[in-house]
Amino acid sequence: MKIFFIKPQSSTFIDKDESILADYLAFESFNYNNARGLNYVRKTLQLITTFVFSLSKFQIVYCWFADYHSFVLGLLCRLFNKRLVIIVGGYETANLPEYNYGGQLKPLRRFCINSALNLSHAIYPTSDFLLKELKELNPKWETKSKRIYLGFDLKVTQHLTEKQRFDFITICDSTSLNRCLLKGIDRFVEVAKFFPNKKFALIGMNNQAFRAMFPESTSNILVISKTPFAELLKILQKSKVYLQLSRRESFGSAVFESIVCGCIPIVADIGGLPEIVSKPGLRIGEFDKEELWLNQINEILVQSNELMPEEAKKVVEIKFAFEKRKAELILDLQKLIS
Repeated sequence: MKIFFIKPQSSTFIDKDESILADYLAFESFNYNNARGLNYVRKTLQLITTFVFSLSKFQIVYCWFADYHSFVLGLLCRLFNKRLVIIVGGYETANLPEYNYGGQLKPLRRFCINSALNLSHAIYPTSDFLLKELKELNPKWETKSKRIYLGFDLKVTQHLTEKQRFDFITICDSTSLNRCLLKGIDRFVEVAKFFPNKKFALIGMNNQAFRAMFPESTSNILVISKTPFAELLKILQKSKVYLQLSRRESFGSAVFESIVCGCIPIVADIGGLPEIVSKPGLRIGEFDKEELWLNQINEILVQSNELMPEEAKKVVEIKFAFEKRKAELILDLQKLIS
């Protein structure tokens, strides 16, 4: 089994898949490096050239995310009898015009994404939530779709409670107001106002951009620019509560990472987040009445104890082990060419 691996950019979870499949890669992965505009077009032409001149070297095309280039890959795979696998991460199935977000929003992109999924031989969504959305978009995709959870290294962390640095923490690396609202950063700001004596950290943003977007934000929020993964884990290890109060979240890998680091997760009861945080008491279902959900967070803090992070961690260890994803991926990919 030989694989042509295509990724839109490097990220923790994409690079982990690359390492999982390292022994099966036909040659160096094709990285779009987050290309936009004309660079994206150039990269796609380069992708076509690489594909055509390497036909004898691979059997499977493994593509992270469905997008314009995935449609091109779908046509090439059908033409040259190769197997196309697409990992669906969430943007592909979203349609949120109020936040100008989602692959289903604009006609051309929707056509390319849906055509790529039609042409694919296997679709691997990263959550049951996404599996359900795919089925709702096109029931025909169900037969070739399989939810395979992201896998994480569960051995890297321990909670450093003796040197706790932050009471609340969240991660958002966007400079767009709409994306920040999707990630619930405005709600994070409200929590900081509600707990003026607690220390908050927002990781991944520029402080000036954050203060411009949320001028009402309080001084107890420390904004930390995007940081290397190893350093991020150290910060999470020294934090008590991880907040993910998103309006849409297809999976929530940052929540997982925070749990492994020993944080208590408090999340919105939406999307794929309940698949990670199974304890209902740690999920907030309604945000219409601000006083109620803020008081719910306060009650969680009052009741918190050392067992809560461990309970969450046990769920994570069962469902999201790195070795489990590796075994499922390799077995399924081998079936595609058998």
